[in-house]
Amino acid sequence: MADRPLFVVALPLTANTQLHAEDAGVVGVYELIADTSMSRSVAAASALESFHTRVAISYPEDFVIKVVDPMLRQVLEPGEADDSLVLPCQKISSVVRGWIANLVDDVEPIAETPGQRKSTVLVVAVPVRPKAELHPYDKGVRGVYSVDITESNLTDAQKAGSALNSFNLTVAVEVPEDFQITVVDSSDKILEPGAEPESREFYCEIVTSGISKDMLALVGASVIEEKSQSKPAAVRHEDDNPSPSF
Repeated sequence: MADRPLFVVALPLTANTQLHAEDAGVVGVYELIADTSMSRSVAAASALESFHTRVAISYPEDFVIKVVDPMLRQVLEPGEADDSLVLPCQKISSVVRGWIANLVDDVEPIAETPGQRKSTVLVVAVPVRPKAELHPYDKGVRGVYSVDITESNLTDAQKAGSALNSFNLTVAVEVPEDFQITVVDSSDKILEPGAEPESREFYCEIVTSGISKDMLALVGASVIEEKSQSKPAAVRHEDDNPSPSF
């Protein structure tokens, strides 16, 4: 089954909160690996339980602790604790900055509630040629892009068409046939556009230029190996990191 990377973010409750000396090392970002078969709420509950099992906090009331999906850039609302599982957990940063800090400070948790207006889909752009053979302007296209669908009641085909339209308006691709471009929803379902392209435009931004092996498998793509000029294996491995920088 595919992995779902999650972040648990621990920040002081306010800028003026004086943390207990034993809690000073708690602040930071922790990475956990859930499974895509879990719902968002169960994955979030599992992440929180695993974090608290792993991290001892003397005064939890001094912290704001949120679960973030780094691929969707959303704060997730945990469900019932009875459904949670223990997940691998490791601290990956003692600093909370960039979009993660802004997200945790400014965005309310997203619960799985009926009629939720906003949804996010991913556009995955995988080159079908080695990088050396791509048009010079297309060498930076490879990656995973998020598109925020802010209209309710769209069909899957309309979401896919709108996502592709938004991607094409945001990313200039000189030779489209050099890429396999796939739309995936938050449940890892591939969405196919309808016969007529959608004219709707939504906010689109790149999540990561690296595409994980699980994502490649999901969209049915493979890594195109470079020829003699290929990058060292260590660099290729770094590019495949599914977690975006923050």
